[in-house]
Amino acid sequence: MKPQISPIQYTLLIANIILSGILLSLPQILISISGQNAWALPIIAVPFGLAVIWIGLGKRDWIWSQLYSEEGKGSSLKKGWALVFLVFLVFLFIRDLRALSNFIGSVLLPTTPIPVVTIFSVLTLCYIAWSGLEVIARVSSLHFLVLAVVILSLPLMLVNEINVANFQPVLRMDKIPNLFQGTFFLLSWVGEIAILLLFAGFVHPVAKAKKAASWGLFIGLFLIFTLILLDIAVLGADIVKYSSYPNYTLIQEINITDFLDRLDLAILSTWVPTLLCKLALILYGVNCTAGLLMKKSGKVTMIPVYLLLGILSILLFEDNITHQQFAFYTWASLGLLLELLIIAGYIVIRRIQMKKKDKLA
Repeated sequence: MKPQISPIQYTLLIANIILSGILLSLPQILISISGQNAWALPIIAVPFGLAVIWIGLGKRDWIWSQLYSEEGKGSSLKKGWALVFLVFLVFLFIRDLRALSNFIGSVLLPTTPIPVVTIFSVLTLCYIAWSGLEVIARVSSLHFLVLAVVILSLPLMLVNEINVANFQPVLRMDKIPNLFQGTFFLLSWVGEIAILLLFAGFVHPVAKAKKAASWGLFIGLFLIFTLILLDIAVLGADIVKYSSYPNYTLIQEINITDFLDRLDLAILSTWVPTLLCKLALILYGVNCTAGLLMKKSGKVTMIPVYLLLGILSILLFEDNITHQQFAFYTWASLGLLLELLIIAGYIVIRRIQMKKKDKLA
């Protein structure tokens, strides 16, 4: 039976894809490049995200539902597109899984080996992904709403720590090249919403998928805008440059009276589940793309593949520095290239399907 998700769940899935990965460490490189003007980067990235949604999904709603149809399922073009998509999802999963393992290993469980954290995380993700898209969407929506409320309440909790002078000078002409450079680093992370092409056909009613995805883009980027704004206002650009996890450092600055000064663990408990939901969605996408490449892709047969991806996340990155070099620099070009190939390939497939339908009509 074909899974179905509501437009609201689709909106929150897209917002979670954008937010949960970016908020961990990307603000460090964005603020390092663009300085105190980095708050403008999510605003600049909005047109790119909208282009991915509206150009990628196109105009005819019925096409999204045809992706998993038996007609043309074995065509070489669709298999080639699915292969590129699979490579994209594999890199995305390995990057975010290692980011989660590094963070837990360095902040939450410093005495626990990274391989142990990784393997247990993968087993948890297998259980979530096994439940299917509908369960992933419901769990992701619940945790994302809690995280969104926490982020929106941060300005009130940090009001005593905000220093407006940290934003000066604002948007000087000589800083514009730095803004464009920072935008380039951000685009590949925003472009991860290309994963919506796999799940647009599951939205009911499907005609609302584009608007739902657009709202998800706005919500995700607004929350990122809020966090970057607070990073600069509370910590200052100079401190963020040398902080591996600036948002974690930010929440450590919360001090409400004399007995509520360690809220970091409580707030982290709202973020970790959102990233797990994103990773589970990626694994579900891996299963979907494998189904497009092969006639069958059972859940049981995919579990060894998921464990292999977890092992790769350990072997490919020797330490946190190597991982950050990939996430910040390599992914800025590689991720953007794969995302553009995915969108271009889907447009070609869509036009072929349109011509076939027009001939039959």
